[in-house]
This record gives sequence, C-alpha cells and structure tokens, in this order.
Amino acid sequence: MKVKKQLVSAIMLLVMAVFMSACADVDGGIPSISSEGSLGLDITLGSKDDYGDTSSENGKSQQEIVEKTFPEKCKIYKQKTKRFTEDQLLKLFDDNPQRTEESSDGYSYIEYSSDKYTGSIVDGTSLSFYSQTGSHYSVICDSLYANTSEEKYISKDDSLSFESREKTLEVLQSQFKNLFGINPNEWWTKDFFAVKKEGVDFYKEKITEEAAADVENSDESNDEKLQYTFQQLDNIPSEDYYLLNIKFQIDGIPLYMGDGFNYGPGNAYSVLGSFARVVYSKNGIEQLDLYFLAETDTSPDGFQEVTLIDTDKAQELIQNKFSSVILDAQVEVYGMQLIYLPIPQNNLNSRFENYEAKPYYAFYWKESRSYEDKTYTTNYITYFDAVTGSEFGTERC
Repeated sequence: MKVKKQLVSAIMLLVMAVFMSACADVDGGIPSISSEGSLGLDITLGSKDDYGDTSSENGKSQQEIVEKTFPEKCKIYKQKTKRFTEDQLLKLFDDNPQRTEESSDGYSYIEYSSDKYTGSIVDGTSLSFYSQTGSHYSVICDSLYANTSEEKYISKDDSLSFESREKTLEVLQSQFKNLFGINPNEWWTKDFFAVKKEGVDFYKEKITEEAAADVENSDESNDEKLQYTFQQLDNIPSEDYYLLNIKFQIDGIPLYMGDGFNYGPGNAYSVLGSFARVVYSKNGIEQLDLYFLAETDTSPDGFQEVTLIDTDKAQELIQNKFSSVILDAQVEVYGMQLIYLPIPQNNLNSRFENYEAKPYYAFYWKESRSYEDKTYTTNYITYFDAVTGSEFGTERC
C-alpha cells in the first residue's frame, strides 16, 4: 500500500531531519568570518559564543558576518551515561499504560502503551514518549520549515494563544530539571518553533492531494488507500503547538549531537550524539525524545584543563588534509566549530557507561561533483583533536 508507506516514511524522516540539521546549520548557525587557504579553499570560521541562522539552504538568509575567536583553554571532563528509568517515563502518562519488555543483542527495550500514549526506553540510554498527535506534529513542523513558501505557518518569535512562548519554556525547563535532573544551563541552542493550526490544515490538505494523485496513477484498488489516508489525517487535530529541538553544552561549548559514528580498530567504538525534541500543545507534552544524555563530573577530580591549538594552526590541519590527496571534485570548507565529543573510556562490554568529554575542532565541508549537467553535493564533518591536532575521523552528514 503505497500511501501507507508514504505516511510511515514521513514519520521515519523525523529523526533524520533532526540529525541532518547538524550539517545544514553549523551549531544552529554561527556568526562567522571567511578566509582563503593556500589551496583556495573557502574556510568559514565560527565561534562558540554566538548562534543564529546562517544557513543559506532552502532560501534562508545569511546572517551578518562578524569576527569571533575561540578560547585558548578548556577542560576535559569525565562523564557517565545518564540512565533513564521506568519511573521517569511513567510520570509522563496520565492514564494506566500496559508494560512489555524485549531484549536483543544484549539491549533491552521496555515499552508502555495506553489508549492515548506510547512510551519506551531503549537500554536505558534513550527515552521516547508520544501521542499519535505528537508524532504527526513533528513531521508537520519539519515539512513546513523545509519549504520556505510555507513558513507563514511557522515562527521562531511568535507566541501562541494557549500559552506564551516564555511560559512554555519555563514549564519545560522545570519538567526537565524535576524529572531528569537536566538544568536549564545545560541547554545550548533551542530551535523553538510556534506552529499555527492553519499550518496543520495546510499540511493535511497537501497530503490529501498527494494521496489522491498517487492513487490515480496506481493500478491497485483506490478505495482502501484513500480510506487509510483520510483516517490518518482525521486523527490529527488542527491545533496550535510548539516544537523545540534542544542541544546541550558544557561551559558554553556544545556537545556533539549527530547520529553517531564508529571509530577505532574494526570500528568497534561509537561516538553518540546528545539531543532532545519536545512537542508541546494545550494538552501538555505530546512528544518527548531524549537521546544519550550524560552526567558530567564537575568536581575538582572530574576534569583537567588543557590548552587548545589556535585557529591558524587548526586551519592548517584541514588544509594539509586536502593537500595530501589529488582532488577530483570541488571541495568547500564552509564551517568550523569547537565541540565536545564523548569518547568511551571502557572496554566494549561497557561502552555506554564511562566517557571523557574531549574538545575537538569540527570542520564542515562539502564535495561537489558534476554529472550530465547536474551537480551533486555531499556534506561531511572532519574532526581534529583540539589539543594534539591529530585527525579523529570523518562522518557523512
């Protein structure tokens, strides 16, 4: 059933949209300066101190270019994975859910479900809670934001009629602290969207038209497909709501929030990203996703201060990377950022337990190739140890 697959695929794109934003906006968009490298690579340098929308994708405006600097020193912290509990998850329900549990490859999956909500905890490191409405609202917000012609339905500044933006932020920060021990000063950037109910109506009409066109071009029975689509759309209330994408920080330096990558012998170790997403309506939390959050040891024994490579030296690292190979494509380095990567300190059997948050320079670059009058672009992030200068790895994003 193609229409059903289309709707399910749209929900799956939710997680991809969150992760892909790491490449679309360097740290949510950082004011930057530009300089020319010895190879003519266009390198754009960003600062940890400010953020805004600098993405030029999808027709979004480029923020004013300003010069900023990186710190000379920072700290390497000991970390432990924050473990989510069933008690924390159950406090999000207002009814009596049923519990199921499964395990696979050494990982546990606990799910609670009721008539209104579904919640789950995977291996204690991620927590998810949502209503049917919440999961649809996430997809709608991503769709509206991705298309500039539809941005009149979504705002980063407006408050909604059921509750002000300021009050919503206050409520959510309080709940994060009380439920999960996450303090507001741990939040880094907040992509805080207000979505108007007219945007929900617009999205429902759009999907209806696309489903009808899809069915018309299909050889299969039309009635079943349209009935399923309309049933799904009828379950989406046309209401205002807020959506927040939250990144986290230590000492003003953002934590890695990508979808993770492997490294080490046989790619046996993993670096995982930390982030949260919340959908909030007049009914309260409609969706909450928490992925791989850490408890940072800020005691005197929990960190060591280190001196960082300066910006000029850091630029040489990325220049040398490309000068050592013959380039068969156009390469543009469009962003630089200082971030913390969580580096495992254990054997493989406990790799999701003890970490060090270590500073790395992240260089955002894209490779463009032309084929049959079309240009194809792939985005990457390359990480260099900000203390030693050694290259750590590259991930596609």
